[in-house]
Amino acid sequence: MFILSFFFILIITLTIYIYLITSLKGVCFPSPKRSTDNEKIIAACNEINFFKWPSFMHSIKYNRSQLREYWTIAAKFITLFYKNKITDHVNINLSLISNIFSTVLIFLILNKLFSLDIAVIFTLFYVLSLWPYHVASYMGHLHLSQSLFLFSIFFLLLYIDKNFYFYAIFSGSLIAISFFSSSASRKYPIIYFFLIIFIYRNDQFLSYNNIFYFILSLFLISLLVGIFYKKIKKTSTFIHWPYLALFLIFILTFNINIENIYSLILYSFGSLIIFLHILLPIKELKNNLIRYNYWLNNSSWASHFNSYPNK
Repeated sequence: MFILSFFFILIITLTIYIYLITSLKGVCFPSPKRSTDNEKIIAACNEINFFKWPSFMHSIKYNRSQLREYWTIAAKFITLFYKNKITDHVNINLSLISNIFSTVLIFLILNKLFSLDIAVIFTLFYVLSLWPYHVASYMGHLHLSQSLFLFSIFFLLLYIDKNFYFYAIFSGSLIAISFFSSSASRKYPIIYFFLIIFIYRNDQFLSYNNIFYFILSLFLISLLVGIFYKKIKKTSTFIHWPYLALFLIFILTFNINIENIYSLILYSFGSLIIFLHILLPIKELKNNLIRYNYWLNNSSWASHFNSYPNK
């Protein structure tokens, strides 16, 4: 039954992919003269190679690969099949291919965590909705980030089952690669954090008996944000406070034992490899740190629409 369900989902996904990739073959960039981020990234693909540090792509003045380094690298690979032609079809193709992996991984992960029935229902709900294909046609970067996030969860589950430490390193690496694949990816580390808690719920990764500290930390964080909201809103601290809050909660409730510490080291080591790949070489380390601090805190990375416009 599992095999039939898997191939049923896969056939639907591939059918939609083939239809869209052929229908959108003559697609153009939304505006002319290299004014969109997508066109700038594809143009920059012709100037980078796979053997240079990712930070090199930021030296291309017109490029817009901030927090999209691995999207750019993946797009570079796709352009090889287009003979380095600058076309938005590269972005759409990469996004749709990523969506195929996302669909398969959603099915496998849900089947592992819950049941085959739930996996089929929710995967069909995803693959038959319009959202993935709208995003693939107009924006795209999020799909690669999403598929890498799902791969990280998949390897996390494999590590728990097989206890093979490379799976944990892969999981930590993939969540970091996911973060550097889309400027809208910063939600995934938070989801990853809560999924680890859920998956390890029977092994008590967190000390649930220490619930007092959990509630106390939530209260203190809410209180501090409320008191200093006006001051920290204009600083880099405000944009990072959800991560700082999660870190504090984690420290206060972490169930300390050898297995949990070992797992954390493996996940962290995998992520560290990717962070070094993005931030190195040494001579560019300071500039790269400054760039990411500015991009994460001061750039218009969130919605471009005002919630409460003046007029």
